[in-house]
Amino acid sequence: MSEILPTDTPIVRTSIARMTPEVLTDYVQTLQTRRLEAYKIYQLGQEAKKKSKDSKDIAMIAKTLASFEKKYESVKKALDALEKMATDIQAARIAMGEFY
Repeated sequence: MSEILPTDTPIVRTSIARMTPEVLTDYVQTLQTRRLEAYKIYQLGQEAKKKSKDSKDIAMIAKTLASFEKKYESVKKALDALEKMATDIQAARIAMGEFY
């Protein structure tokens, strides 16, 4: 992500208000990729839960999986809203005659 937001650091955060539409689109795509990677790990956890014979292990991973599901849904809703806004920005730019 540093190639997308070169000035974004833990101390100096980059505002999306200052991003060009192209950089904003790249940023959203990066978030989508990160979300997909996390979901793949979640799926592996689900498989491990099904294969496990130890009730302690099952209980531990089930609790973490449940927490993941809740957080994932909230992140998904936020990212969906962000994607729609990015699409609206692109549509507005096209309507104004700007193309990239």
